[in-house]
Amino acid sequence: MVAASTGDKVDTDKSRQLSEARAMVVREYLVDHFRLDDTRIKTLPLGKTQAGDTAKVEITVYPAKTGTASRASQN
Repeated sequence: MVAASTGDKVDTDKSRQLSEARAMVVREYLVDHFRLDDTRIKTLPLGKTQAGDTAKVEITVYPAKTGTASRASQN
């Protein structure tokens, strides 16, 4: 799953659109450069972050046969 958010200085409507676009760009990059199956990568636009937080993208990988997840974050 690719989750993306914007900083706290963007208005709410634009924040949703920007975080959705950001998540889709990361998803497309993963598909194009790592040959991942695009049907297995979900996106989650988070919109605005809490005050003081910066925009970020988080990638959560769920192994095929376990219920645990590992996360990578890019600020």
